Amino acid sequence: MIKRKFSFFLIAEVFLIFLYSSVWGQGIKPSVLEKEVLQLEKEVADLERQTIERRKLQFTNKVLDSLEIRNNDMMDVFKLIESRSGLRIICNEPFHQTVNIFLKDVNAFDALRIILSRYGLAYEQLSSSTVSVMPESVFQSRYGVSFRDQVQMKEIRLKQSSAEQAKEIFQKYKNPLTRIVVNADDQGLIFIDESFSLNGIEELMQKIDVKVETKTIKVYNRQVGDIVKDITPLLTEYVGYVAADLSEKAITITDTPQRLLDLESFIRQADNQEEKILLEIHVAQILLNEEHQEGIDWKAILSQYESMDYKNFWQDQSLDVLKWGIVLVEDYPVLIEALETVGTMRTLFKGSQEMSKDEKFPVMIQPQKKIDLLHENKDEVFLNSSENFSVVFNYIATRDQDVVLNFQPHRNKLTTFPEVRIPKGSLLVLGGFFVKTDVQSTKKFPVLSSIPLLGTVFQTQKMDTRQSEVIIFVTPQFITEDVGPYAR
Repeated sequence: MIKRKFSFFLIAEVFLIFLYSSVWGQGIKPSVLEKEVLQLEKEVADLERQTIERRKLQFTNKVLDSLEIRNNDMMDVFKLIESRSGLRIICNEPFHQTVNIFLKDVNAFDALRIILSRYGLAYEQLSSSTVSVMPESVFQSRYGVSFRDQVQMKEIRLKQSSAEQAKEIFQKYKNPLTRIVVNADDQGLIFIDESFSLNGIEELMQKIDVKVETKTIKVYNRQVGDIVKDITPLLTEYVGYVAADLSEKAITITDTPQRLLDLESFIRQADNQEEKILLEIHVAQILLNEEHQEGIDWKAILSQYESMDYKNFWQDQSLDVLKWGIVLVEDYPVLIEALETVGTMRTLFKGSQEMSKDEKFPVMIQPQKKIDLLHENKDEVFLNSSENFSVVFNYIATRDQDVVLNFQPHRNKLTTFPEVRIPKGSLLVLGGFFVKTDVQSTKKFPVLSSIPLLGTVFQTQKMDTRQSEVIIFVTPQFITEDVGPYAR
């Protein structure tokens, strides 16, 4: 396609010359034709230059991962570059300088320019993939400009930072036309820029060339993402970096040693800051129907169900099974309705307590051991009992907005109860506290039992012993302002 365009313009130029000679005697000014010819020549030259530049750009995108040369003759270096890049290097005379250099991530043209500039040589680009090497003095006499002055090139050695790390940082802030090469021998960077825009690079390097360290810090209570947002503005400019590992609940920070200490202290304080919860307690006792004397089937109701043996201090220290698990807060009203179908339910205690970490909250429970039922109108009277006990709840921690508690029935001091993790929007249910309850019922004959004075003759008293179960519902809520409500 390009050749066709060249041919067209050459034919046009010949035609114009012919036209120029033909019209000379007809009064047409030669300057007009000369301008046309010059314009055509300029367009042909532009097309050729653009084609070469495009091909050159395609070639220079071939990057050598590394170029390590140790005590090699210059001619052998040329052969090495040719074999690894496809670049053709022509020499009109042999060059035998001994070369030592180690470059990383460099294209063939830049590698050749860096090496030749160090040893007083230069190259002329003949085509997209061919260069001619010559002494720098020959290049300057031929073109009137120094080979070194064709592009702006600066080499800066690093004192603290690694070259690869500094290059990674520079890539974020450099001019798009600037190319950066790692000089692994001298622990430095070589900047190459054809737009001559490397001013201020040394000043930026002073900010980047500092000692940095990396440390991973575990997070136990706060959200990892929240802490990352808090510390990001505190990082040292250019060199500070933070990454979050949500699966491991950890934060990895790279920064200067002193700033790293400050950030670690900040994270520890933020992670351990006191978060208070409001513990809502509802204690109920259910007088179980005859068909549910074995107790409520908590395993079928609760998620994260667990159980363990304990001594029942209401029933001659007999061995019983304490059961617990989790229920969603939104299912709590449905659970209460379901429990009312297995027996007669009464609230023993309802209240709340604000708690800090490691604070204990004893809940006093006074179950009723004697109940008077009036069958006709379904009224019941729970008679007070002198016996009571307590369950002590201990607020341990918060993890991913879950609350971790443990609990200890007061009279089972030797029993170790495990931690319970209550997910956000859930509540803890404890069951299995059984009490033998004396039930006094009064059966009345309709109408006759209502006759004054004689009505008592038509009433029958009955005393039974039935099982009742004490249930504890525990709902935690965050009251820390920056976290918001926990369960509702």
